[in-house]
Amino acid sequence: NSFRPEFLARLDDIIIFKQLSDSAVRDIFLKNLAELNAGFEPRNIQFEVNDRVAGYLLEKYNKHKGVRDIKRLIEKEVLQPIAMQLLMKSHGKALKVIFDEDFFNGGSPRVVET
Repeated sequence: NSFRPEFLARLDDIIIFKQLSDSAVRDIFLKNLAELNAGFEPRNIQFEVNDRVAGYLLEKYNKHKGVRDIKRLIEKEVLQPIAMQLLMKSHGKALKVIFDEDFFNGGSPRVVET
């Protein structure tokens, strides 16, 4: 029920899409984060991205690549750091991964047991 990524990439080369507004990109970004957070819920894991960090991450968004770049951005900048932090922490306990000022300044997200 969906198109292969290769086909969509070809469409990007042929069809010129109107760029999304910054507020639309932010809304899509936050919606994707909320869906991702909901997916972690059955595993007793949640994460938090504050507004400043969200703005910082959105600065890395490539407007020319469209909405699909948001998913790549989330995978690289949110999922990978979460995975690295979870690998270092004990399993079986409820965890919260926090993307805060330390992350914004080049550090790792904090993981706390909840």
